[in-house]
Amino acid sequence: MNNHFIKMTGLALVAVLWLSCDNGLRQGDPDYWTSSRGQFTAVLDNDSIMYFLDKGDGTATVTFDGSNPRHWASPTNAAVSVTTYSDTVVIPETIERNGKTLRVTAIGNEAFMGCRKLKGIVIPESVTEIGEGAFLHCDSLTLYNIPSGVTELKTSTFARCKKLTAASVPANVKHIGKMCFYGCPKLTAVTMAEGIETIGEMAFFLCNSSALTEVVIPSTVTRIDNLAFGNEAGNEKEYSRITAYYIRAVNPPVLTGALYNRPESQPAPVIYVPAGSQSAYRAAEGWSSLTIEEEVSE
Repeated sequence: MNNHFIKMTGLALVAVLWLSCDNGLRQGDPDYWTSSRGQFTAVLDNDSIMYFLDKGDGTATVTFDGSNPRHWASPTNAAVSVTTYSDTVVIPETIERNGKTLRVTAIGNEAFMGCRKLKGIVIPESVTEIGEGAFLHCDSLTLYNIPSGVTELKTSTFARCKKLTAASVPANVKHIGKMCFYGCPKLTAVTMAEGIETIGEMAFFLCNSSALTEVVIPSTVTRIDNLAFGNEAGNEKEYSRITAYYIRAVNPPVLTGALYNRPESQPAPVIYVPAGSQSAYRAAEGWSSLTIEEEVSE
């Protein structure tokens, strides 16, 4: 999966460049990160320093330490490690700059990427956007919240959060992006609220805790992309332990590939669907090859 991962981080890097560069400067240039480009720091209540970008419209975006946008990513294993943020960080709703009050409305691409000592993040309701890879490789992260104005979790938002035990996605989020919770091996529970519409490719790939044995997919989901619950081929220890999928949608969601993959030695998970919809699932592309059973109403 290194190729997938390196490609993904490359896309995130391009996104950062597009969002942050408007005069031809590129990362690594001496003048890339300067106050004239809108970046500034602020001291929080706990005396820690947080980095922001002034968007020039009265709002600010939380960003990374601008001295090294790639966060020391290894070209061979994409390992990252920085100390910009640690413990539990509370993002303020507003921040002062040059006598003006800026409303914090976004967390930028890779803003907390590689902060391996970050244990918790508290995000204010003012935030309506969380960027790609925002918490990628936050190995110690166990606590987070998603504000009501956020409608999409983008590519690799919480990927490689190795200590994250619960993935909770509220109803305001309509789209769970590609590789969003990729490589979170400690997940014991995945909770998706009614209102979610799409689950991206490899969204829960390599989430193979022995305690994660079932997943409920809301009735509002209309599309599930390839290997949303897949795992690495060739190593049985890496495969998902999910034995039951509870699909609440009466009409089968579109599958753009396989729902999961598994070794031949492992029994096929059971796909439980609403009463009266078994025939529709058995006739639908992608679902017909799976073990479909109707859920019995109590």
